[in-house]
Amino acid sequence: MARKRPSAATLRAASGVLHDEVRRLTVLVNGVISPTPHQSLATTEALTTAFLAHMLNLVHFLHPVRPKAGDLLAEDFFSSAGQWEKVRLPMSERLSDGRKHAQESFARLTIKAPEAVESMGQREVLELANEISAGISVFLSHVPKKHLGEKWERFRRQND
Repeated sequence: MARKRPSAATLRAASGVLHDEVRRLTVLVNGVISPTPHQSLATTEALTTAFLAHMLNLVHFLHPVRPKAGDLLAEDFFSSAGQWEKVRLPMSERLSDGRKHAQESFARLTIKAPEAVESMGQREVLELANEISAGISVFLSHVPKKHLGEKWERFRRQND
């Protein structure tokens, strides 16, 4: 079944959800790569697991595989999926591996799930976050601004 393109008003509202997702990812990256002096291993693993969940959401936003009705995708913000595909960054091997790593962590309770979280080091988290950030930057530089809501306007004003 073909996905229905959201209206401009729906996209403006949904852009706030995207903004929050990017903000959460940033906060989690900071928690993983700059732990507090008394941060426990369990806390770091929980932050890493949360990072993987938000990273998976943003990878799906940028590079969807089998999208479902109701999914928010970068391509929705453009006049056609092909328009987004022309400007987006290609899926790197690191990002593809990160997606697989995250899927192994969340699919279900498996023997590999704890290993997937424990093996995700600070460097890997930072590298994945940097790739997501680059993808979001490309999205923001090409998306029609009329589709972005108030949170992105505040973000732009704060970063100008």
